[in-house]
Amino acid sequence: MNIKTQKITFGAMIVAIFAVILLLNRQTGDMFESLFFFLFPIPMVAYSAKYGLKSSFAVFICTIMCTMLFGTITTAFYAISQALVGLVYGTCLYHKKDPAKTILLIMFLCGIFSIASLWVTFVISGIPVSQSVAELKVIMNTYMDTMLNQAKASGNYDDTAIAQLTESFSRLTSDAMLTRIVFISTAGTGILQGVVIYMLSSVILRRLRFPVPKAQPLQNFYPPEWTGIIALAATYMMQFTMVKPLTNEILNGTIETVGICCSMYLLVFGVMAISMFLRRKAHLTKGAAMILTVLLIFVLYGLLPFAGCAYISLGLHKWLDRGNPTEFPIS
Repeated sequence: MNIKTQKITFGAMIVAIFAVILLLNRQTGDMFESLFFFLFPIPMVAYSAKYGLKSSFAVFICTIMCTMLFGTITTAFYAISQALVGLVYGTCLYHKKDPAKTILLIMFLCGIFSIASLWVTFVISGIPVSQSVAELKVIMNTYMDTMLNQAKASGNYDDTAIAQLTESFSRLTSDAMLTRIVFISTAGTGILQGVVIYMLSSVILRRLRFPVPKAQPLQNFYPPEWTGIIALAATYMMQFTMVKPLTNEILNGTIETVGICCSMYLLVFGVMAISMFLRRKAHLTKGAAMILTVLLIFVLYGLLPFAGCAYISLGLHKWLDRGNPTEFPIS
């Protein structure tokens, strides 16, 4: 078959698959939209991985036209953004880019698109961000009041400690802080979705005999050592501003936002450190290590940032990985 004809035929099949996913989503009343969300990138991944960016652009335009015909406004945004993620991922596969860099790029794009989709939802629904923040604030205040009432009813409490806890909680539930938490958590959800999309697409493409490079083990991903110290410092600066807010609101908000992101960064590597220690040094089975890691997250939550910093910057990663075979693949 002529190569040009093969491109057109395969492209038409990809557009048809994308249109079928859109139609199924619409016929089910968007009930399974969260599931289809992970399927939207796969057709574009398959085409761009085989033919590259230049040839895939026309197919991407056709998928945009399909979303205009068969999808609602919100569905169209989700579908187009995820098709773009698929286009980028497939192009990286076509050029045989480093899998670690590829998954980081996909996670970054999904995080950005998740924040953008939140804004689109607010604009279309006409509900301002402040209203959603106010509803969240009511829920958190109700939960806090319940805890305080239980503590007072038990009679085992200290007035000074209760006052300090109430003051800290009032800063945590301020409108500015809750707004930042909403958008940061949305970005975090998008990042996790990017990981799922990467893994799901890789599995399906391998089943279809596409040349997908094998992902590196998770413990082989080693961030720059200076990032651990910087992240720990930013985390403590955030905690300081929550106790004693700065007079400059813009600077205070920036420190809190960066601190929240850095604390999440350290928590991830802190969990990795615990898991690797249980597997490598305590010699537990994979299932037992996973269960115990989940339990220790709650017990050692306050120490996880230190564990993450030690893992990144103080050589804990090298000590845990010394003399052991590679495990924990990311796909």
